[in-house]
Amino acid sequence: MLFMCHLSVEKLLKALYEVALKKIPPKTHNLVYLSKSIELEIPEKFLSTIESLNDLSIVTRYPEDMDSLVKAFKKERVSEYLNRTEALLKWLKKDARLKR
Repeated sequence: MLFMCHLSVEKLLKALYEVALKKIPPKTHNLVYLSKSIELEIPEKFLSTIESLNDLSIVTRYPEDMDSLVKAFKKERVSEYLNRTEALLKWLKKDARLKR
């Protein structure tokens, strides 16, 4: 589930990257890098979400770490990430560059 949160934010940031810079986005999963590349001014409440998802993404890509990740993330914590990601996605979709 957390991987999907990261992936949805990554895809939207890459869409913004392509629109803003008129280039194909780089092959990266780094949300912080993508955000900085498009000079996105991120409100503090969303910055922590981006940083957290960025850090968690690394763990979810390595199966040997999955057991510890599953134990660390209870239903409430995953639900919190889903809510935070949903709010972030809504905010990103309001970017005027996507309306062109």
